[in-house]
Amino acid sequence: MEVLGSEGLNVLPFYLKRAYYFASVASLGLIAWVSWHFGETNLPPLLPVVRNLTLALYANWFLSYALFVSDPGIENEKPSGWIWLAAIGACLSLMRPVFSGDLLEYLIRGRMLGIYHVSPYRFIPLDFPNDLLRPYSVWVKNPDSYGPLSVYLQTLPAMLFKTSITGMIWAYKMMILGFYAVAVVFFWKIIQHLRLASAGRLWAMFAYCPLFVVLAFIDGHNDILMVAFSVISLYFLLRHQFTRAFVFWTLAFLVKYMVAIHLPFMILYALRHKWSEKKTFPWRFIAGQLILNLVLIVACFAPVWAGSDTFLAIFRQKGAFYTNTFPYLFYLIPSHFGVVLDQQFLKTLFLSLFGAGYLYLLARCWKGAGEPAEDFFRILSLSYLAFYLSLPSPMGSWYMLWAVPWIVLARWNNKMLLILLYSAAGLLGFYKRYNFLFAGALMVYGADWLFRRYSGKSAAE
Repeated sequence: MEVLGSEGLNVLPFYLKRAYYFASVASLGLIAWVSWHFGETNLPPLLPVVRNLTLALYANWFLSYALFVSDPGIENEKPSGWIWLAAIGACLSLMRPVFSGDLLEYLIRGRMLGIYHVSPYRFIPLDFPNDLLRPYSVWVKNPDSYGPLSVYLQTLPAMLFKTSITGMIWAYKMMILGFYAVAVVFFWKIIQHLRLASAGRLWAMFAYCPLFVVLAFIDGHNDILMVAFSVISLYFLLRHQFTRAFVFWTLAFLVKYMVAIHLPFMILYALRHKWSEKKTFPWRFIAGQLILNLVLIVACFAPVWAGSDTFLAIFRQKGAFYTNTFPYLFYLIPSHFGVVLDQQFLKTLFLSLFGAGYLYLLARCWKGAGEPAEDFFRILSLSYLAFYLSLPSPMGSWYMLWAVPWIVLARWNNKMLLILLYSAAGLLGFYKRYNFLFAGALMVYGADWLFRRYSGKSAAE
């Protein structure tokens, strides 16, 4: 696979590229040291020395990733090789979050349930002024905004290390590491099941993805949990084990609700298969799956249910139109030239475009091939990408994790460049607004696509 002209570096032995990648991951620990040394206290960092060092480490690390994953020797890489990344990740997990404080928000709400025995949907950090994590909470007036399974999991580190912030952070990240490992294993199983070409490269592209490494080992986002359950769910869907598929989807939903984006595509696939198998519409199958998963959802919510307040943090974003979102770019640019567009109009326009595009993708999925392969995953990834580009509420790099497995499994032009641009657009959010990063990534990828199309180069990878 050609990667940004790196084919000339294939003279380097694969083991050196492998060592270079792992050393580059380990070097990210320097971010914690330089932040401590220069007294950086902001999340994300604002001091120029910390920001510039981070940019330099990222540039080196992205190069190592491209060289490592694009080398032909990657086809012999197996999931057991990921243990080296896990070992480095266990050390990086001792770092406090650098780019986002969400982990500390999880933990203080976990302490509400585990130590104070109250629902984090009903109480807020302001209600616990003497808690040792209260000074680190920013969203002090918001109840928990995630699913109840996320609440229960974030309670465990808070119970294990009641008086140690470092212990709580490390324990939560180690749990994240465990789910990351599960996702890596099941992603390998999906590739083997589909018998995709370049299986080793596809697996490594996902398993060693820069976006995953930072958001797991440095910032510790719960999106890793959701992605792990999602990957397991799709594995069982591919094997036509639909009960397991929908149960694991429900577990993902009980961590973060936005996994609902790809549920309709799973339902369409299952219905097509069952309808074809039974020759009649599968009413009994639908009822059974609905009852089972509703019972699971109710049972999980019941101990912490707080009525309408359960979703209060989400409802508060209803009128949001944040400056780092892609739709806001279309307000910002005209206003620079003296043309001020109505923000509500822009929000409605982009959400309407998303709705229309989503309906098109559903129709395409229903009419598509009977088995979910590269085109199915392309539809899944497009649904998430369309969501990111239309979202008016705050954008975060951790949202972008949701689409990574489906982007890797789909058919794309110059997939390596796409993953590099996608990861960079997410990880550089501490430095520039996401909307500008998205626009830049789209222009670079579009230029590459046009070049390949009109120069006669092979586009499919």
